[in-house]
Amino acid sequence: RLPPFVVPIRLNIGDTLVLTRANRPGTPEAVDPTTGSIVPARIHCTLEAAFEHVHPGQRVWLDDGKIGGFVRRNHGETIEIDVTHAPPGGAKLREEKGINFPDTDLGLGAITDKDLVDLREVVRYADIVALSFLRTEQDVQRLQDEMRRLEAGQLGILLKVENALAFRNLPRILLAALNGPPIGIMVARGDLAVEVGFERLSE
Repeated sequence: RLPPFVVPIRLNIGDTLVLTRANRPGTPEAVDPTTGSIVPARIHCTLEAAFEHVHPGQRVWLDDGKIGGFVRRNHGETIEIDVTHAPPGGAKLREEKGINFPDTDLGLGAITDKDLVDLREVVRYADIVALSFLRTEQDVQRLQDEMRRLEAGQLGILLKVENALAFRNLPRILLAALNGPPIGIMVARGDLAVEVGFERLSE
C-alpha cells in the first residue's frame, strides 16, 4: 500500500482559510457545483486549545511565517482566517506545517504529563534539563518543584524562549529561574521571529 498523495493548498492574499477540528485531509478552495458559491480552503488543526481561546482580530501565522492572516470568526469547530500575508504568486501550504497564534493565550502549560514521566528517567542521566515552549514563570516553578521532588535540584535548567508570551514574560521568568539551579536561556530566533515579527527580533 502506498500513502495517498496530498496536493498542497495554494493561498493568496485575500483568500479565506478555514481551520477545522475534523481530522480530514486539507482541501483547496473550490466552487460548489450546486450553488456556484466559493468554498474556502480548509485544513485540520491539531491544537484543540485554539478552538477554545482564539478570538476575532488575532493574528495567525502558518508554515514558519510564510502565510499570515487574522481570525475573522471562531465557530468552536472551525476558525475562519483572512489571509493578509503571502509571497507574490501565493504560497503552497502542505500538511503538518506549524501554526502560530502570537496574540492568543492558549492556556497551556509547558510541561505535559508525558514530560513528567520522562523527567523521572532523564534526571538519572542528564546534566541539564531543557524546557521548551514555556510561557510563564509558573512553568519554571513547576519544573523546579518537580526536580526537587526527584532530588535532582542540582541539575541545570535551559529555558527555551520561542513564543510571544514567553517574550513578554521574560523578566518574571528570569526572576523565577534565578531561584533555582544554574540556568541558561536559549532564544529560538526562528520560532520567535514568526511570533513577534522580524522587526523586533534584535530586541
